[in-house]
Amino acid sequence: MSFNLEKLIRPNIATMNAYSSARKEFEGAASIFLDANESPFDNGINRYPPSDPLPIRKALAEEKGLSPLQIALGNGSDEIIDLLMRAFARPGTDKVASLEPSYGMYPITAALNDLSYVGVKSGADFNLNQAQLKEFLKIENLSLIFLCSPNNPTGNNLDRGAIELLLNKFSGLVIVDEAYIDFCPEKSLIDWLDQYPNLVIIQTFSKARGAAGIRMGMMYASQEIVAIIQKIKPPYNLSSLSQAEALKLLASNAWKAKRQQIIAERERLSKTLTELEYVEQVFPSEANFVLFTSSKASQLFQYLKSLGIIIRDRQNQIDQALRISIGSPLQMDQLIKALKEFA
Repeated sequence: MSFNLEKLIRPNIATMNAYSSARKEFEGAASIFLDANESPFDNGINRYPPSDPLPIRKALAEEKGLSPLQIALGNGSDEIIDLLMRAFARPGTDKVASLEPSYGMYPITAALNDLSYVGVKSGADFNLNQAQLKEFLKIENLSLIFLCSPNNPTGNNLDRGAIELLLNKFSGLVIVDEAYIDFCPEKSLIDWLDQYPNLVIIQTFSKARGAAGIRMGMMYASQEIVAIIQKIKPPYNLSSLSQAEALKLLASNAWKAKRQQIIAERERLSKTLTELEYVEQVFPSEANFVLFTSSKASQLFQYLKSLGIIIRDRQNQIDQALRISIGSPLQMDQLIKALKEFA
């Protein structure tokens, strides 16, 4: 099925003018800034941050083998999800969908944008197959499909062949949320961007890079899609402090050693869980968490809570399921001790 981006853009957004500051329009050197109603007293944060942090986009472009024009940055992935829905789905008319169980912000953001949300249930292996493909393709007025891979809360990567079929058959945008992809970078679909104009990829600094506090998400897509997102994003959506920290992270590979430590602890936890009598199933994970089921899920959750150990109860999505994020070796020692002592 052919993809036509112009038909997907909301008409009011296609015709609107983007916000433009005097500083953005200025060319040349300047030393006195009297344009933005800021405080003139320098304390390091008295000025607005760059509205388009080009150094970050250039660094990411070099890392990913893309053009900076294929990259947009958001205040966390959540802002990017919201901007995509605002730009490419008509309120009160269009639908968005995702494979379930998955990230809880997809239906919430759809509701905030007055869009109907459709959750397509995955198979027993939590994957995307022919049955789900057919379900997606028969949804009327569907403009956006969100696929989280590796998926949250299940931890598995989605089948690449099935995603490719969807990209070829669906006339809207397929958004692959790769928030956890740094734990398995060889599984990223970023190399597909030039081949599929309806593919959008979301990544983040929050997980393997260890920078959830700076709230920075990255969107990779065609230049045309990025241009629309750049047009409608808030003018100063990334703080000066966040931008500075992002540049430091991009200049260092220190996070990669910590990633390997997290992966090792994930495997240790998975092995421990499989040895516990009250655990029924441990699901393979390529992220920084482990999902498992237990007939004593509620009791275990409350027991760990009483010890000051907070995990995630996912029984609202998957029967008898709990999800544990991977902590430091010391934290995992304490958790595993508690798991073994639980009866």
